[in-house]
Amino acid sequence: MVKYISFGFILLMSSCIPYALAPNIDGNKLVKANRFKRDLPKLNALVFEDPFDADVFLNYLRNKYPEHRGEHLVNIPFEIDGKVYYLSGFERERATKTFNLFPVLVDGVLESNDIDPVLEENYTSRTGKWYILLTVTDGEGKDCLSEKYADRLLVANYLRLLYYDYLNPLKNMEVLQRSSAKY
Repeated sequence: MVKYISFGFILLMSSCIPYALAPNIDGNKLVKANRFKRDLPKLNALVFEDPFDADVFLNYLRNKYPEHRGEHLVNIPFEIDGKVYYLSGFERERATKTFNLFPVLVDGVLESNDIDPVLEENYTSRTGKWYILLTVTDGEGKDCLSEKYADRLLVANYLRLLYYDYLNPLKNMEVLQRSSAKY
């Protein structure tokens, strides 16, 4: 019985309670953009975790589509089989936040002995992940990644090729070198 109580006490002391979770996305996934992050449009998006530093993907898109020179990468025209589509890229962070019990208990014991708390900064912890979301519309403003859109698979495959091209480390290094020279 003492072993179980000791195990439970150790488990309690080392535990943390997550209250916000960043999604784990292996590869890429189609989601509703505004459900992923509320400030995004109400369109379907291809989302993937960004393994590189901030703005690398945005610089990649600027170099991939040099005719588009806006600060924000929205409505970038591209063509598939003679039909024009408009790509928008968004970079957003989602974080995993946890409440750590052990520092709270230690500081509680210290305060009960009239000693100032020393672990206040460790009550919560946060680790963030960056994600890239790509939305596509046609000339009429229709969501091209919607299940009802006729060429959905064609557009989604184009975005997946763009995603794999971005993750290619050799090409990405070329893009970074060109972007540092231009911007």
